[in-house]
Amino acid sequence: QKEIWNMESVDPEIKVRLTEKTGEAEFRMVEGSDEFIQLEALLASFVMAGLGKSTN
Repeated sequence: QKEIWNMESVDPEIKVRLTEKTGEAEFRMVEGSDEFIQLEALLASFVMAGLGKSTN
């Protein structure tokens, strides 16, 4: 999550959403969810943010 805030070319609003998504993925993995699925979902959120689409 710390590295998200070091990305200079990313809008602060998107940084907040991506930080939230990383927290959700981490929580789900701690609760026993499949790590691969969570990583795929997180990567999809980063791609959508890069395309300027909502990550909700």
